[in-house]
Amino acid sequence: MKSIVVKGLIIGGIILGLLIPLTMVKSLTKERKYRREQVINSLGSIWGKPQIIQGIYAYKGGKEFYPGNVSVIGSVNTEIRKKGIFKIPFYKVELNISGTFSVLPNKSLLRIAASDATKITVKKLTIGKKLYGYYNHSRSDFYISSWLPAISYGKNVPFTIKIIVKGLDTLQFLPLGRKNNIKLSSSWSDPNFLGSLLPDKRTISDKGFSAQWIFNSNSVSKSNSSAAFGVGLFLTSSVYTLTDRSIKYGILFIALTFLAFFLFELINTIRIHPFQYSMVGLSLVMFYLLLLSFSEHIHFYAAYFVSALAIIGTITSYSNFVLKTRGKTIVMGVLLVVLYLFLFVLLQLEDYALLLGSLSLFAILSGIMFLTRNIDWYGLQEKINKKFEITDPVEKELILEKAGKRKK
Repeated sequence: MKSIVVKGLIIGGIILGLLIPLTMVKSLTKERKYRREQVINSLGSIWGKPQIIQGIYAYKGGKEFYPGNVSVIGSVNTEIRKKGIFKIPFYKVELNISGTFSVLPNKSLLRIAASDATKITVKKLTIGKKLYGYYNHSRSDFYISSWLPAISYGKNVPFTIKIIVKGLDTLQFLPLGRKNNIKLSSSWSDPNFLGSLLPDKRTISDKGFSAQWIFNSNSVSKSNSSAAFGVGLFLTSSVYTLTDRSIKYGILFIALTFLAFFLFELINTIRIHPFQYSMVGLSLVMFYLLLLSFSEHIHFYAAYFVSALAIIGTITSYSNFVLKTRGKTIVMGVLLVVLYLFLFVLLQLEDYALLLGSLSLFAILSGIMFLTRNIDWYGLQEKINKKFEITDPVEKELILEKAGKRKK
């Protein structure tokens, strides 16, 4: 029994030691993400930063008057620009905005607020039935404003605005009115819907996407950044986030794989050296480095399956020599396939990852308890010792002779 405990402690030490290379890969992921953000900032100062359309409202006497209902129709034109290995998606979107102000004070400022208002151009402004040139506007980093004339608008005043917005990577909105209907379309075929709201309607194909958000908002404020929603142009923007999330499951992968080898070792009374455990563990860590490297050049999902197949093939081939039989090798290969498919599903289900992960771990633990329920752990050590006991007298004599020389 003592030998089994010692072996278990050694394997546990190897698992803890593998945290060091895992942490190094995690740090490298953060470094690459930071480099990409630097590229985005440098290019964004020229073209436009990730945009959030924060509000359209009238401002007078320190009060903000938001429209009751707002409809937005936008057509997003995209372009990919490359700097080094980083591909950055730029966009130019024409937004046709219409709605109704319940109350619109005269001599007020009509403002369009955005995270980078310097990259917004107003093409058309109509209030009521009158077309305004919008030439008398002033601009800051966060909003464009224009004086409205000293006339009485009455109640339920309709308006239409056409603006051109330039930015990169993501386009998001805050609730613009009490009732919101926002529709975007583009030839971009790989969108990433993000933020506090997912589209009520969406279609995605090789020819592009269209998405529509229809909702009511109890609170309308240009400062409520947590309510932002919209679309990201999926490139390497989320590659580093997905890689970082997958690394969090690294120690679990190593532990489950080592557990499988350890059970093979005990149940089938074979011996696996700690060096062999270390090689398998380093191969599992190498998966995350391959994933990070490939995902910077090809789609993340393609990079995931290429990296997974490489590691599964390597460990399965190695297991053929470690476990000695084809049947056990096939079982180990199937286990690895299931583990990597499981991780892939977890990466897709961000909101339910914890629930699915907890249930899966519970199922794995229950399965291990079921498979090992009849093992006589005290008798198992005697069986292992007996199998590897040296019975050949000549071989015994040689070992004793070598041991005596070492002592001298």
